[in-house]
Amino acid sequence: MKGKEKKSNSVQNVLLHKIIELGGGRNPLYHPNFDAVNGDIICDLREGIPLPDRSVLKIFSQDFFEHLTIDEAVKLLAECMRVLIPQGGIEFIVPDIELMVSTICKWNEHADNLIFGAQHDAFDIHKMWYSKELMRYILGKEGWTVISIKSYKKDDNWLLEPKFTVEAKS
Repeated sequence: MKGKEKKSNSVQNVLLHKIIELGGGRNPLYHPNFDAVNGDIICDLREGIPLPDRSVLKIFSQDFFEHLTIDEAVKLLAECMRVLIPQGGIEFIVPDIELMVSTICKWNEHADNLIFGAQHDAFDIHKMWYSKELMRYILGKEGWTVISIKSYKKDDNWLLEPKFTVEAKS
């Protein structure tokens, strides 16, 4: 067929977003923010991430995964793997149950929120707790390469709300 170019049947994966945030609520650090109540894109992430395959370089999430059951979290990790480009990464910040139990010996206004969530609506309830070891296990089992897991020290009062950050590659 002279003069006509052969078209490829393969779908080109286009990087749509350098970084997205999951469950960022009213004060996300990154945009677009995918959230059930206050996102740039309103969606129930338990049903998946409304993006094409291999279209994101990095996924960030802070104080979100504890609002999912373990099964919902594993399903969402598979969705993260789907939308990330090969060797794309995740960075999640979650409450650290092990550190919280060892440092908070009596109730304070932060402990109640960390344990149960603020409970302002149906999405603001904590359903799962993570330790660094559990997170490493889940990510490894789901095919992620863990880069680092370390305590998250936002400010001098970090022990009132102990958290850790995990970075992994697809």
